[in-house]
Amino acid sequence: MLKNYTLLIISVIFIIGISSCTVEHIVDPPYDIAEFQWEYTTPSQVGLKDSLIYAGLSDAAAAGEINSVLVIKNSKIAASAYYNGTGTSTVYDVKSVTKSYLSLFTGIAIDKGIITLDSKLTSFFPEIKNALPDQRINDITVRDLLTMTSGLKDDAVTFPTMPINNWLQFMLSFPLDHDPGTYYRYSDSGAYLLSALLTKAAGINTYQFARTNYLDPLNISIQGWFYNPDGIPLGGSTMEFTAKNMAVLGLLYLNKGKLNGKQIVSESWVNQSVTDRMGWQNEEMGALKNLGYGYMWWTGEMNGHKVYSAIGYGGQLVFCSPDHNMVIAFCSNGNVDSGQATATTHKALDIIAKYFLPAAGY
Repeated sequence: MLKNYTLLIISVIFIIGISSCTVEHIVDPPYDIAEFQWEYTTPSQVGLKDSLIYAGLSDAAAAGEINSVLVIKNSKIAASAYYNGTGTSTVYDVKSVTKSYLSLFTGIAIDKGIITLDSKLTSFFPEIKNALPDQRINDITVRDLLTMTSGLKDDAVTFPTMPINNWLQFMLSFPLDHDPGTYYRYSDSGAYLLSALLTKAAGINTYQFARTNYLDPLNISIQGWFYNPDGIPLGGSTMEFTAKNMAVLGLLYLNKGKLNGKQIVSESWVNQSVTDRMGWQNEEMGALKNLGYGYMWWTGEMNGHKVYSAIGYGGQLVFCSPDHNMVIAFCSNGNVDSGQATATTHKALDIIAKYFLPAAGY
């Protein structure tokens, strides 16, 4: 089922779809970028072998498309590097790392009792329930959208022909390809529907919900996010962060949902999100072995350790290794073809496996 996983991560159809649809761009007011207050250290001060860390940073520089690397150990930035004219204030479209953020926002909504994993999509949109081409659509749940098992048509059918508005009705105007909950297919359509559901359930759009419950409490600014004419932020891509602000997602999850003395999301949700739900056999993504998928998080093993990651097109990466108490973040050039995008993602994972995890000594 997952032999062509690279196409699933890359989401080429989503990029094509955006170019043919009308979208808007949210940008925070023009103030200095609000930056999470990181602590800094050196590799040796947190038990990392300097030579391996710096060799990894050098390898990243030679890769060409990698623009920034952060190595975080014991909740502190132990090493960082910026390439190709970028710097600490450079803002990146983090691509499908957005999906792992959407999972976080969904978990917060569940913690607050706004929705549940078993909440059904169409229960929030009763106006369309009786006009569906396939009554199985009424069975799609939050859980199905999180695990990419909604049964929706391939994005190639929906995004390239998206109308100017009423995306939700259009996406649900096709019969399902599979019963909900039975078949995995990486889906930007499903991520958008989850964003629409969260917007309707919370009474504010996903961006506003994120600001209230994640961004503002941790002093993080998002510099942009596309949303459609219906006022719904795209759930699957296009959030824009600095590399340091993007990496906070990994730190939050490594710390079981708590940062700066605030329990942003429950420990239970973190654990559920990074638990493999697929049970695939022997799938891999470069150095990431035993590949799996949780609630919009990729799971797997690297160098014999269980890890989990948020991964976006072209080498956008928030990699977490609980055993090493490490978060490693990459931001890269996302304006490349699918072959280069896959190569950059693999290169980032290979650098982690070859240099950064061994630097911890096990």
